[in-house]
Amino acid sequence: MRVLVTGSSGFIGKHLCAELTRRGHEPVPFDRPHGDVRSSVRLDFACRESGAGAVINLAGMLGTPELFGSERDAAEVNILGALNVYDAAVKRGVPVVQIGTGHKGQPNPYAITKACAEDLGLARVRWLGERVVVVRA
Repeated sequence: MRVLVTGSSGFIGKHLCAELTRRGHEPVPFDRPHGDVRSSVRLDFACRESGAGAVINLAGMLGTPELFGSERDAAEVNILGALNVYDAAVKRGVPVVQIGTGHKGQPNPYAITKACAEDLGLARVRWLGERVVVVRA
């Protein structure tokens, strides 16, 4: 199966793509500069044109204390970007795996924005019946 992987050039993303390949799947990388989850148009295009049967969202603006002063940027990437991923997947009728950080409840912009993305995904499951799964490492 083809799997669109956002955040594919990060540490976890690279290892995930290698593991997907090892298991006989075809990862479709989506990461900056060629793809940015803040662009719903590019994300929708990539999801449609790749023929992916699933999406794994690893995209995120990283940093703990480094993100103070950049909270808006973190919210755009980590929250709005996740919503773009969910929307693109729903249009294609494919499931999304939202990778959780395991840092829920910590008072920093990274943990707060990533937890929000997870909660929004789970809310969409409950209220809209969308296919979003949150996996925490």
